[in-house]
Amino acid sequence: MDRFLYTGERTRHISFPLGGIGAGGIGLAGNGHLVDWEIFNKPNKGSVNGFSHFAIRAEEAGATVDARILQGDLT
Repeated sequence: MDRFLYTGERTRHISFPLGGIGAGGIGLAGNGHLVDWEIFNKPNKGSVNGFSHFAIRAEEAGATVDARILQGDLT
């Protein structure tokens, strides 16, 4: 099987769909952006929500120990 590596400008044209059948979806672009917000029966190809990000929180004994936003400059 051949391996493909996309770099630079080519990563702007990749979108991995996240979501389920009938549940709408959001695409994870090659540069890390969340794109193509097609939820609530509203097609929206090419859209980018600039205030979206991944986050992680660690708890110990029911109390939050640490929380971090996973975000960076992806322009």
